[in-house]
Amino acid sequence: MTRGRPVTKALDDALPVARARGNVMRFCPETESTCDLMIRTSVHLVFIRIKRVCKIRCTKEEIGAELQEWLILLHSFPVSESILCELWVYTKQNSWRYFRVGSNGLVEIGRDGNLILLPEKRPAIPGREMNVGGAGTTLA
Repeated sequence: MTRGRPVTKALDDALPVARARGNVMRFCPETESTCDLMIRTSVHLVFIRIKRVCKIRCTKEEIGAELQEWLILLHSFPVSESILCELWVYTKQNSWRYFRVGSNGLVEIGRDGNLILLPEKRPAIPGREMNVGGAGTTLA
């Protein structure tokens, strides 16, 4: 499982993000290392693996399929309310995405560790319909 170089540059880029969330411990890069960083807050221990991906503008399922071997390793941690595992992915162009690894797969989170809530289909606001194309077609 030692494909490619260690993520030293990416780790340097990730440290300010991690430090903004709490106290950071950096693990030595070895072949047996499961994680690159650990963040300790007053509430959580967060174990983080950083991996480079070729394509970042894709679904979380595609990222999970590409990095499945690392997800299996992260699943080996005893996850609880206070112990979390995260996968941080980046590209050569320094674009980043952050995911929490759970029993149901990946959940996208922000840099701050909070869940990203995607806007659901908004309900129509009365009186704000637009007539488009005639024949009673409306947009909310």
